Amino acid sequence: RGGREWEDCGRPGDQRHVFSLMVHDGQLYAGGNGPIHRYLGGTEWEYLGKPFGNTQVHCLQVYRGDLWTGTWPQGHIARYAHGQTWEDMGLVGDTRPSLRERINEINDLTVHNGSFFAGVNPKGEGYRYRGAGQWEVVRRLLPNPAYDPGYVDSWARVPCITAFGGMLYAGTGTCRGYAEEKPLPEAGRVYRTRIGQAVVYEHDLGNGWHQVAAVREADRLLLYLDGRQVSASEVFA
Repeated sequence: RGGREWEDCGRPGDQRHVFSLMVHDGQLYAGGNGPIHRYLGGTEWEYLGKPFGNTQVHCLQVYRGDLWTGTWPQGHIARYAHGQTWEDMGLVGDTRPSLRERINEINDLTVHNGSFFAGVNPKGEGYRYRGAGQWEVVRRLLPNPAYDPGYVDSWARVPCITAFGGMLYAGTGTCRGYAEEKPLPEAGRVYRTRIGQAVVYEHDLGNGWHQVAAVREADRLLLYLDGRQVSASEVFA
């Protein structure tokens, strides 16, 4: 209320951390220490399960009309089905069977140019969804030659990813969250890449109805708002 007064909306279950919030299909969802809840109003929350027995849910995202989430420490990415049921949509991170315990954390999920991406701990990787539960590494954004699954300070994160200006951006960090920590002196950088061609207009359209037209010419994409060109992609072959 005006930014000065905040109402208590309750605690989802017995959570001590609420890591992520997401709106989907007119409902508000919260992820915390494993369980995911749906807001019912007032201070009431509905329990929607604990996907694959995870202990932390750092991200929720909507992709192709469904609610998705990432888990720690197994590294499952899951899609909400119904009730308390979640579907396994793939495993990412350091998934070697020889590891004594799992240390995989999906830090963020985002949609860009029709594709679905994940930022992942412990090897500082960005993943792209290929469908049918399969994910591929786009790039290891924060490599560490001294990476050791048993040494937390050697782990690297991609804690945030987002789309901006027709490109995909990703931030990097250590597992502890301090860029000045060694042995990862390059932590804390932001990277970007182009995934296909996109044309964007990232401003409020204002009230009322507007005419939006996207046009593909021979070597570029153009975007028109109310008959006026407002954006163009780079020239491509």
